[in-house]
Amino acid sequence: MESNKAVQERVRAFWEDYLNSGDPTKIPSHNFSPKYTFQGQALTQEATVAYMSSVFSQFAAWHFTVLDLFGEQQGNVNKVVVRSLLRAVLKENGAMVEAMATNVVTADDTGVISNWQTGPASIDQMTKVPYFLPLAENS
Repeated sequence: MESNKAVQERVRAFWEDYLNSGDPTKIPSHNFSPKYTFQGQALTQEATVAYMSSVFSQFAAWHFTVLDLFGEQQGNVNKVVVRSLLRAVLKENGAMVEAMATNVVTADDTGVISNWQTGPASIDQMTKVPYFLPLAENS
């Protein structure tokens, strides 16, 4: 069983390296279990790449900052909580926006098995208020 500290570092790397890359093809295959779910819906690695391609295509630029990350091991399941801030520029109109989300990620020996997220959880939500708030000119 992978230690919770190792799972936390893998989750941090997913946010800081993969999500900030803006390249959906760089998704680390070892991260996902064959039984992976997002918001309770089963997603294959291919479906996750397709979803992220759609998300990435909505933005001219974006950057995630991990604000908090902690977790614990419960039997042979690791739980990690990530609170992150996303600052982005919408392609549609060039608006600078930001959104905060909290994710609860669970993992076992097969990889990440679930990801539950507060904040924007769909492409539709990701481009709509209140999830993304326009930043002031001097932010």
